[in-house]
Amino acid sequence: MSDTLRATNVHLRPYRPEDLDTICMVWWRAWHSAFPGVDHPQAFEQWHARLRDVLIPQGTTWVAEMAGRVAGFLLLTDGGSYLSQLFVDPDVQRQGIGALLLDRAKVLSPAGLTLGTAQRNLAARRFYERHGFHVVATGVGGIIPQANVTYRWDPPPP
Repeated sequence: MSDTLRATNVHLRPYRPEDLDTICMVWWRAWHSAFPGVDHPQAFEQWHARLRDVLIPQGTTWVAEMAGRVAGFLLLTDGGSYLSQLFVDPDVQRQGIGALLLDRAKVLSPAGLTLGTAQRNLAARRFYERHGFHVVATGVGGIIPQANVTYRWDPPPP
């Protein structure tokens, strides 16, 4: 069964300001689940402020709700061409929520998408590759100076 079919009880909707605390917690939990034993260099409060003051005002944010609670979110920046954030709460991962969010990002970005992730985040890399993204660059950078990989998705030709 595909990821999308398993996530039939998920509702996608645009972000609302009252979602901020919850999506920040989803990010925090998902990031630390992906990198156990590694402390993020920004405290929760710093990340909260960055989402509120920088990322959300610059982009488009969508939320996935499941059973009445926020289960994940996506955030597009750079005019919708960069997938800045896509996180699903660890308690509900591998149920198709990430695939639904990624499908929404593709619809919102018909000219294609670019994103970056840590090279060592193998689960995320497999997810993006399974959904049609290909590696276009590697390097070091970001908030955490670690090896990163840049991915690109281009829509199929008409």
